[in-house]
Amino acid sequence: MLCILCMLVLPFSSMGQYVYYEYGKLEPEEMTMKVCPIDQEAGAVVICDVGKLWFVRDVDKFKVVFERFMRFKILHEEGLENSRFTIPLYYEGAIKEKLSSLEGHTWNLSDKIWKSVELPKKFYQQEVINDNYSLITVEMPAVEVGSIVEYKYTITSPFFMPVHGWEFQNRIPTLLSFLEVRMIPFYEYTFLQVGKKPDIQKSFRDKEEHSIGKNQGMQYGNIKYNEMVYHFGMNNMQATEENPARIDFQLSKIIDLNGVGLKVTDSWDKTIKELLSDDKFGDFIDKSEAKADKLIELDYYASKEPFDRFYSIVRQVKERYRWNGIIGKYAPISVNEFLKEGQGNSGALNLFTIGLLRAAGIDAYPVILSSKAINTVNTDYPFLHLYDYVLIAANIEGNLVLADATDPLLADNLIPLRCLNSKGLIVKKNSEEWVNCYTNDLSSTRTSLIINVPLANELTRAEMTKNATGYDSYLLKSQFKDNKEQIAKYYTDKGYILRVEDITTQDFGKAYEPYTVKAELLVPIPSDGQTIQIDPFMNEAINVNPLKEEMRDYPTDFYYEVDKSYSSEIIVPTGFSVVKLPENFEMSNSLIEMKYTVTNEPGVIRINAHYKLPKATYQPLDYTKIRSYFQEIVKRFNEPVILQKGE
Repeated sequence: MLCILCMLVLPFSSMGQYVYYEYGKLEPEEMTMKVCPIDQEAGAVVICDVGKLWFVRDVDKFKVVFERFMRFKILHEEGLENSRFTIPLYYEGAIKEKLSSLEGHTWNLSDKIWKSVELPKKFYQQEVINDNYSLITVEMPAVEVGSIVEYKYTITSPFFMPVHGWEFQNRIPTLLSFLEVRMIPFYEYTFLQVGKKPDIQKSFRDKEEHSIGKNQGMQYGNIKYNEMVYHFGMNNMQATEENPARIDFQLSKIIDLNGVGLKVTDSWDKTIKELLSDDKFGDFIDKSEAKADKLIELDYYASKEPFDRFYSIVRQVKERYRWNGIIGKYAPISVNEFLKEGQGNSGALNLFTIGLLRAAGIDAYPVILSSKAINTVNTDYPFLHLYDYVLIAANIEGNLVLADATDPLLADNLIPLRCLNSKGLIVKKNSEEWVNCYTNDLSSTRTSLIINVPLANELTRAEMTKNATGYDSYLLKSQFKDNKEQIAKYYTDKGYILRVEDITTQDFGKAYEPYTVKAELLVPIPSDGQTIQIDPFMNEAINVNPLKEEMRDYPTDFYYEVDKSYSSEIIVPTGFSVVKLPENFEMSNSLIEMKYTVTNEPGVIRINAHYKLPKATYQPLDYTKIRSYFQEIVKRFNEPVILQKGE
């Protein structure tokens, strides 16, 4: 049985000492836990997430072994979605990482005894997600509220670059995250930390041979050596789905290696040369350009102004070719295969578009970057495996513009959210030029409501109009797909009653235009016949603070400037008077704009609320203030209006 041990002070106050976690052995505090100690509203919590990475001798070379052990508990029904987890496997062509072992147990309390259900063998699905990664999805059995779920797996890899990095945060709170890395002296790595720094970070030279535990150095060929051990650990990490704290490794040097030769890229200049000569990158662009005269009417585009020419070609690719949902910086198929299939990954679409743009006289180049799936990287080192995306860049009339040809719902002058606020490298011969991938586009959502309050304890009728621009428009279009049944389900899940025929939409098919959704809703509002309590914005305003952590030592990324407005016109029924109204409030500084106004006129109450974040990214110094502002927004934007029968 695998036993991964770690020594960190746990957040359980009753322990107060170092504790060893062992796969298959539950601790008393885990079994009795009812709520997450760092987030009482969490539906599930990671009790421990422990990883280990080391090198093993394999005939005439080394392999890398990565081992992971996770245990978590389901606390509420909304936590049941965590019964599924994924395992990424890296590959280059036919050379692949191997899932060497996978085990799991679901523990449930039955008749006062904790009993386990074992994960069936090979009970998983595997799919390709980008140029270099496939994803194994595993569904744990018999998961219910109160379950303690644990799994462990081992990956054996022939690759020394990249090796598995480590994310200290998960989409649910994590009480303990710990990684042990055992390095050997034949490979030198640069460690890259992103986000919050580990609470525990130490290194030491292991004097013992870890496999047999005797005080004798390990031997490779005729060379004796000892491993260098690194420990990284974090306690009490809040949940996050974006920009988790993590650590990555970049191979920087090979010393006296007796095995398979490995080319180590140590500069961006070399990386650019390799990309431009790669048949899945630079050569793919060249071949696309060579075929352009048979694919688009070059004379027609030549008559257009450069900006119009650029965006017209991007739009044509979006509408003529389909993105298969896989991201990547390379085109995994040939140009001929791409044209035959009419679809491809993001790399194929954008590299192909660059070729067409060049043929049309546009000075276009690829830009490689790290998407949100990877996180921010240090540009000082050529961590090419962390650059998983390629955008289109063009120099038009002295302006550098960026574009992407994957999603027809996204306006052509916008780049995908997964690319925002990253730093990209323009892949151009004899040049190392970096570009900040951000947007100045105005994105906003305006929600307006007309609420007719009934005299008796009846359903309240509300007319809602939601108008979204920029990225907000794109997100709303992506969410609803202009499908009225889907829109109706969204609002019925929020407790509204509505019919499909009471929904109208506008400008879904126009990428540059705002998207509008209108609906007539029936809303149950509790009333005892004497008092009525009304949510002015009918659960449309933000009601949970998105910033959970008390402090951060890394930037907070909102992707783009947030701009939300709400207006409500409440028709007061005859015979009722106002007992309580929210107070007017206004705040404006360099970090936020917030305004809340109430007017009470005979028979009608008008409430307007607005907040705007004038920055897409905030530095750690501003975090506590931004967090407190959101708390104020949640409080004020959800204050009820109370009416009472009688004048």
